Amino acid sequence: MKKISRNKYNFEQIDACDLCGSTTYVNFLLVEDRNYQTGEYQYVKCKKCELVWLLVRPTEKSLQKHYPENYRPYKRYAKTNKLQKLIRLVIKKNKFIAKILIADQLFFWPKGKILDVGPGSGYYLHILKDWGWKVSGLELSQKAVKMVKDSGFKEIYQGDMTTHKFPKNSFDVVRYSHVLEHVSSPRRELQKVRGVLKKGGNVLIIVPNIESIFFRIFKGYWYPLEAPRHFYQFSPKTLTRLLLESGFHNIKIKYSQPPHTFLWSIFYRLGLHKSDVKFGYLVVPLIVVLKFSVFLKKTDVIEVVATKGNG
Repeated sequence: MKKISRNKYNFEQIDACDLCGSTTYVNFLLVEDRNYQTGEYQYVKCKKCELVWLLVRPTEKSLQKHYPENYRPYKRYAKTNKLQKLIRLVIKKNKFIAKILIADQLFFWPKGKILDVGPGSGYYLHILKDWGWKVSGLELSQKAVKMVKDSGFKEIYQGDMTTHKFPKNSFDVVRYSHVLEHVSSPRRELQKVRGVLKKGGNVLIIVPNIESIFFRIFKGYWYPLEAPRHFYQFSPKTLTRLLLESGFHNIKIKYSQPPHTFLWSIFYRLGLHKSDVKFGYLVVPLIVVLKFSVFLKKTDVIEVVATKGNG
């Protein structure tokens, strides 16, 4: 990998596909960092397996410079008020209401030990714990880890799957919510995950879907591109192959269309850059309107579950 000096940041060029190892690729899309305006970046597509990746990307040492202070996942979340706690309790006690209001499948799974990789400021860690999971978190950002600890959650570790050593066969579930596209080698990451999962354990991966119908519409203005923080852009096909070759099976894909990714893409198309706008009740009718993308299986987001194979 060739090191490239670009302004005050260090970059590296990735010529080999992480999925199939091929070094034959074509230019896919030149995109601008519309969120934090750090420049333009080139995505390429493997001619052999069709994986899409960022050709020139920040090195690990300079990566945190591309996650600014106002990066959304690292923002301190508001504490849960009494009404919210009451609503959660009612949902937790009533499965009928839960099936109507809760889309997260982890609420309904048998509870055990779960590792949430990249939990940011930790809001979801508390939710999982409240649902009955025995939760651990693994977060790269030192600032985010401090916020999680300050919130009263202690089972949080700083690092990533390549630097932090968990015991083998120690978790029932490992969760990646909008994280796998950020890692330097998804293949190496999933190999590590397989090692820490118990026999029959599951990995749950939520990532943007480069085959989304809205990517075709917005192209370089599509919000989930998020270059240079998103090193990879997956499709159901490439993620399925990656999981199979990493020793997983029983792969199930769920398609979902968050209204905010659609709205933020419109913001970008209009030349606006602020992506932390709250849209309020505007999202309610949009949820219904955007349902067609779910039926087409061309949504902005895919949620993939895979089981650790034998051997």
